[in-house]
Amino acid sequence: PDVSLESTDGGWQLLVQGAPFVVRGAGGAQHLERLKSVGGNSLRIWGVDEDTEALLDEAVAADLRVMVGLWMSPADELDYTDAAAVATQHEALLASVEALKDHPAVLLWGINTYGALDSLPIPARGCELGWAMDGHGVWAQRPLGDI
Repeated sequence: PDVSLESTDGGWQLLVQGAPFVVRGAGGAQHLERLKSVGGNSLRIWGVDEDTEALLDEAVAADLRVMVGLWMSPADELDYTDAAAVATQHEALLASVEALKDHPAVLLWGINTYGALDSLPIPARGCELGWAMDGHGVWAQRPLGDI
């Protein structure tokens, strides 16, 4: 894969195409050329929608990488004790990953867990999703619990 993590004496090093990559980025999907002009190399988006692929294409054109957010519904929007509802969300997240994982702009995935993990009966679900991402790192909003 063109994005990887390497263990070093000092911790971990993010690599892009085999070279060390230090994230210098911003949040949001606007002003990509401005971000690049001030030394940025990456941006973060919070979720996947019908405009995500076009944004990734714009990022490639601007020589930027993207942390793609995967939105997990907060506990007040999804009943995490309902196995079918959790499975539906899980499948939707995996479908987003499958659709975008080979795009050259994808740097890593950000699993957005605002309010979701406090009520997850299966905390390893996020970890399972992470391992399915095939070639890109995973960043979580906060530790995923019992992994």
